[in-house]
Amino acid sequence: MRPDDWYLTEDVDGFFARAGDFLRSRPVLHNMPLTDIEKLRARGTSGHGAEATVFGRLESGGEVRAIFYRTPRGRLTLSALSAEQAGSLAAHLACLGHPPSGVVADHDTATMFAETWQPHTGAAPVPFWRARLYRLGTLAPPQPRPEGRSRVAGEQDHEQVVRWCREFCASVGENVSIDAIDAGSWADTRFADKHFTFWETRMAFPCPWRARRHDHHAWITSRSTSAPKPAMMSPRCLDLLHAGRYRGTTGRSPTGRSPSGDPCVRPRPPGRGR
Repeated sequence: MRPDDWYLTEDVDGFFARAGDFLRSRPVLHNMPLTDIEKLRARGTSGHGAEATVFGRLESGGEVRAIFYRTPRGRLTLSALSAEQAGSLAAHLACLGHPPSGVVADHDTATMFAETWQPHTGAAPVPFWRARLYRLGTLAPPQPRPEGRSRVAGEQDHEQVVRWCREFCASVGENVSIDAIDAGSWADTRFADKHFTFWETRMAFPCPWRARRHDHHAWITSRSTSAPKPAMMSPRCLDLLHAGRYRGTTGRSPTGRSPSGDPCVRPRPPGRGR
């Protein structure tokens, strides 16, 4: 496979016109790219300075076989690649001077790309983020209905929303979002395009708040007499919230359990698997 089988562009609409059918052919597997690319199409691809997001597609026999996109911060997102495809992409990016600061992909693809990229820089790859994607089943409203009412967060709630999101990122080790928030770059975080909803009560009842990006949902539930804070949840529940890019998924179900059936309790210390 030749490196020039990869075609690069900064034109998101032209890229999607060519690669859209490939991405839509497996919407569950390509959930994150579809969501991210649609956001970039809506708000534009420029991020920092004059640099723009770079999109790439791998074509063979007139068909798109794989895609990637690299943000201005250097974050590289990949569709599933074979070892040969990962090697050809690493060589192509190195030749063009597009070094990635990090890679987001399925476990096997991310591992293969990191291994093939290492000879170009000598840098040892370090895992920084893991997430599980869950498909939502049938929603069951809580019975009896909890006291209180929902309220869409407004501009007056922005500081509180930012503070809660930062606390959540600190609890799960999402340093890239913490760095962006601390730098005053809220618009560059994955939370910026979400719509937040509070659940308000007059007494000290559980006070959930919801972050919604179009039809993508994430819930954080806590108990407090004043301002609610992010709950302590099981690793799988935290994974649900941490991913934040899946259709109609809730971090806590009406039964207080994750879709896998795990109770939402205090997470294990970082680094311990399930």
